Amino acid sequence: MPGVLRVGLDTWSNLEAEENSVSDDGDHARATVTEAPQAQHLQPHGQRGRPSNRSQVGFRGVRQRKGVRGYLVEVRPPKWKKTIWLGTYNSDREAAAAYDAGIFYTQKKTKYNFPSLEPTFPPLPTDLRFDNSDDNEEIKAFVQKVARDAALRIKDLPISATP
Repeated sequence: MPGVLRVGLDTWSNLEAEENSVSDDGDHARATVTEAPQAQHLQPHGQRGRPSNRSQVGFRGVRQRKGVRGYLVEVRPPKWKKTIWLGTYNSDREAAAAYDAGIFYTQKKTKYNFPSLEPTFPPLPTDLRFDNSDDNEEIKAFVQKVARDAALRIKDLPISATP
């Protein structure tokens, strides 16, 4: 029987023994194939890069990272190369409200986690424009402040009052 191709040096010594483990049960020869242990670096990886916009906790734009306590939120305005960091929050509801503020100002085409919060966001000051790169830092600071305020507002509401 031809040799079996294996990945990993730790299974090389078992290759000859497995080649000879052929049994004959009448008309058909049958080879016994055993699973070779895979090396850690050969395991398939999950999604590379940033996780999807939908979190495991059920809110859009909210994520958790191993080793970091809390829920992380950031949003990237269209045509910007960098994201606006909206913060780390203690609850997923607070983080979802902050994300809603972020998408309100960046005008991203996505659904809100809490549509009832949309009318509570103040308008962007008229002297700030997303297409003017000189305004980026001021816009970033404004959106971060409104996101923190939205998180505080949702924190004070009972869970049954939010959709």
